[in-house]
Amino acid sequence: MGLIDRVSDFIAKHGQAATLIVPSEPVPDGYGGFEPGTPSEHAVTVVTTAYTSEEMALYGGLIARDDLRVYLAPDAFAPAPTTEDEIRIGGTEYRVIRVAPMAPDGEAIVFDMQVREDG
Repeated sequence: MGLIDRVSDFIAKHGQAATLIVPSEPVPDGYGGFEPGTPSEHAVTVVTTAYTSEEMALYGGLIARDDLRVYLAPDAFAPAPTTEDEIRIGGTEYRVIRVAPMAPDGEAIVFDMQVREDG
């Protein structure tokens, strides 16, 4: 069993259901402007944790008090997350602030994401 499989199994066993919301390309509105397209939604499983006070202090205000750290395993059926996306976890929608793929050999084994509730 490879590292990607182990991480995916861990997240599947200890994670929770979430929805990755990926925006689509804007569509012409017929008046020379554009309207947002219908976003696509992808069912994923994630592990979440809160940032520690040490991490918040270390990053000098880049991490808000209520930000979550989200770990997402690569999924053949969902695109890699970007900062253009949102994610719904437990009925709450969050903006993706940062995505850091952990890819020691060039292939992502997990995506480490910082997310923030817009509320």
